[in-house]
Amino acid sequence: MPGYADMIREIKENRLGKLYLFHGEEAYLRAHCLEKLQKALVPEGAEGFNLHRFSGKSVILGELADAVESVPFLCERRLVIVDDFDLMGIPAAERDGWAAFLGGLPDTCCLVFLYDTIPYKPDGRSKIQAALNKNACIVEFKEQEDFQLISWVERHLRAHGKEIDRPLCEHLIFRCGRGMTALYGEIQKIAAYNEGPRVTREAVDEVTEPVLEAVSFDLSDAIADGNIKKAAHILQTLQWMREPPETLLGAVGKTLRGLYVARLAIERGKTAREVMTVCGYRSPYPAEKLMRSARKRPLAWCKNALLACREADGMLKGEMETERERVMEWLLAVLFLCGKKENETV
Repeated sequence: MPGYADMIREIKENRLGKLYLFHGEEAYLRAHCLEKLQKALVPEGAEGFNLHRFSGKSVILGELADAVESVPFLCERRLVIVDDFDLMGIPAAERDGWAAFLGGLPDTCCLVFLYDTIPYKPDGRSKIQAALNKNACIVEFKEQEDFQLISWVERHLRAHGKEIDRPLCEHLIFRCGRGMTALYGEIQKIAAYNEGPRVTREAVDEVTEPVLEAVSFDLSDAIADGNIKKAAHILQTLQWMREPPETLLGAVGKTLRGLYVARLAIERGKTAREVMTVCGYRSPYPAEKLMRSARKRPLAWCKNALLACREADGMLKGEMETERERVMEWLLAVLFLCGKKENETV
């Protein structure tokens, strides 16, 4: 299936087709590609004549056909974009008409179906899917691999006159998540805040907004270090994020399960790469962090920490709304108690 690079190449080489379907988890690349497509097809100032956009909630085939078949003004093609329209959800009685429409687009139009807030779920049994497979270029915008993200971050910081080393870049990506839209905003903040030409760890930690998983890792590190003051502050940060207690417990529990896996790996002479595979991480960076934390605690503590999470989950199901946030505080206290009584069960 074509991806971002393939689509950009088509635009640069002026090999654009008549029908596209854009989907995938990386919204930044999807939006960037759509912007390039619009610049290639619609002259600046002619958007009112040659660009038409439909909302998926109000798409009527006749109106869409009228827009597609309208003659472009002072350029070769019109661009028509349909946002979040579920092609697979078209009623059975209308599918023949839609299939014929998708197979008969004029050369003077480029039609793009954009999946953003709804997922694209292909259905091999559908006439619509058959029409798409035959006539459309279906482009998936995937989450980028580590080397791609690192190169992209370095390039954007360099545009601001800033340099960042690879370990710090990995830390930034882990701390802020892999979504390029959020990362782009954080890059702007770092570039404005960091005074010197080389980005510092202090600048990254001071101005960026951490994702839930990164904060839960920080909490795990503080617990493993036995630093209750720091752990209490991080827990308060988690609660300020306004996530439901179940979500907070889920994030902390996931990190502690990873810690248990890392401790087992250490016991058995395994590497961070194997921890990454077992835990399903896209990057070795979080696995290496887990390995460092796991070296500070024995296997018995890791087991007891998981038992405490399970008990906290049961407590959440039974607590009144006003007491639910206290469950995380209880869990924190028990985890530190586990550190003092490492060979006991919770």
